[in-house]
Amino acid sequence: DSRLVESGLTPVVVLAAAAADAIRRGDSRSLLDYLEQRLTDEFGAVIAADVANGKALLLVDGIDEVGDAAARLGLGQAIEQFAAEHPDIAVIATARPVGYRDVRLGPAFVPFKLQSLDDEQVARFVQGWFAAVEPDLDATERDAQASRLIDEITATSSIHDLAGTPLLLTIIALVSLRGGALPSRRVELFRLTTQTLLRQWPLSHGFDLDEYELRLILGRVATRLVSGRDIVLRASELRRLLETELSEIRCLERPEARLAAE
Repeated sequence: DSRLVESGLTPVVVLAAAAADAIRRGDSRSLLDYLEQRLTDEFGAVIAADVANGKALLLVDGIDEVGDAAARLGLGQAIEQFAAEHPDIAVIATARPVGYRDVRLGPAFVPFKLQSLDDEQVARFVQGWFAAVEPDLDATERDAQASRLIDEITATSSIHDLAGTPLLLTIIALVSLRGGALPSRRVELFRLTTQTLLRQWPLSHGFDLDEYELRLILGRVATRLVSGRDIVLRASELRRLLETELSEIRCLERPEARLAAE
């Protein structure tokens, strides 16, 4: 945004789940401590100095993605402490409503709720989305595809209700692009989306994994996350998990499985 450029502030994005995990583990004593560690390691002293001098805009993204309620509450307290100790730094925190109910940042924070997209915005989104993902398609055909999807969204009340959310609208457009009929139930829409992504993601990223293998592996990763206390799966642990799964699925020796995991 041009206003951010004109303000001279440096935007600093913090993933809430990663910060909460570091604070819970004791790797960081506070949000400022976490920032100083991460910024120094990844971006150097210049951005860290902007934070120290009040020339930063802090964006804490995804409070609701912190799975553990105690860790979520601890992060909320850390955000409030940071804001109180650094009143010259603007702080913006984002969360879905459900994940924010038990945090409720103090009076220094003014809550805003994003409104659902209206019909005009949905139509503009769909037209822009098709233009972005199908740039080589004839413009007339591309506009026709967008119009068909807009009509289908408008005609199906359950889909129309979902389309007001940008993420769900993206999912709807993705399913439509792959030639699938839009379902009337949300759970079926998610099933189709998962199926589509499992088929397309390996191709677009050059991974030699089929849909069946990905389902098994991602299922184990999900089980590991929800059954343990860890909010974020470290890269080293993810490699070990992938190595074990690939060894079992493909009957590979450990060195081969390790190479495939990498």
